[in-house]
Amino acid sequence: MFIQTKDGSYTLINKDLNVYYHSIHGALQESLHVFIHSGIEYYLSKYKDVSQLDIFEMGFGSGLNCLLSYSYMENKTIPLRYVSIEKNPLISFDTSTFIHSISKYIKYEPILNQMHTAAWNESIRLNPLFELHKINNDIIIYQPEQLFDIIFFDAFAPSVQAELWNLEMMKKMYDCLKLNGILLTYCAQGQFKRNLKAAGFTIESIPGPPGKREMTRAHKL
Repeated sequence: MFIQTKDGSYTLINKDLNVYYHSIHGALQESLHVFIHSGIEYYLSKYKDVSQLDIFEMGFGSGLNCLLSYSYMENKTIPLRYVSIEKNPLISFDTSTFIHSISKYIKYEPILNQMHTAAWNESIRLNPLFELHKINNDIIIYQPEQLFDIIFFDAFAPSVQAELWNLEMMKKMYDCLKLNGILLTYCAQGQFKRNLKAAGFTIESIPGPPGKREMTRAHKL
């Protein structure tokens, strides 16, 4: 069932964990702020000689972060490989209803549909420069097969999935980043940030999306 958030865009609720997939203060605004503007846009402005961008996403969910990445990169000439892992994919997802809640992106309905219908554990090209590879696996046991420039760490909150925010996981995230790579997340929990530092990250606390005072950008320097 879709739930409308404060910016008009929809989110979903995970009934097993009783937690929303996106912020109720604005699903679209959260994803744009945390992952696109503070992630891709920041990285490409800081490292202008990038010849290819490799992104790893923890939690495919509704596909919103992937869709916004596709939209942002559409008029750029940099190839993007987008790898997203999801342990429990949505059984059915009404892409039409979801995309119509973010009217600016309605033209991407066929793309969002392709993202959701694409086979798991296989690569698909959504355009000549955008490659999507969805992985149906548990991040705890999965071993990344390449290094990434950016990690979208969009797991459910530490209060409901503590095992995904611990030191061991942050070491895994650190190891799969390239030098100068960054990890983005909405989370600014103290213990989580201590785990990031212990794993080797340099932490940057930056303004959060609507409803959150801070978010975290972590660097592998």
